[in-house]
Amino acid sequence: MLDDHRLVATLAENTGLRRKWAVTIVGDHLYIEADGSTLDGEVVRSRLEEP
Repeated sequence: MLDDHRLVATLAENTGLRRKWAVTIVGDHLYIEADGSTLDGEVVRSRLEEP
């Protein structure tokens, strides 16, 4: 799960119909190049429990 509100909010700022992102995953970290900016955030692993 990506639990980085700043990263998600920045990606959501572009409301255009087409977006081009370059995504690199290193361990539990994402690096995203979007609209000429490089963003990064931690991926938090979690498990869903069965009911």
